[in-house]
Amino acid sequence: MLTRDEALKVLEDGEEIISAEEVSRAVRRIATEIEAALSDKQPLLLSIMGGAVVFTGQLLPLLNFPLDFDTIHVTRYGSETRG
Repeated sequence: MLTRDEALKVLEDGEEIISAEEVSRAVRRIATEIEAALSDKQPLLLSIMGGAVVFTGQLLPLLNFPLDFDTIHVTRYGSETRG
């Protein structure tokens, strides 16, 4: 895990490769595609806790049809399947 100072240095030295507006457009496009494919069903949307939280938070408000939502928490155990 990065220290606070290391994280600030990464932000300071980082280069923007995709703007926030481009990301928003991509999320809207994905929502449109999901809605076209699944709006006549009531799908279960699963979000992986950690990595997908921000994306899911942007996507869910754009899906204008009934759906179920839940989360999955995944933990790594190396090559093992149990902790």
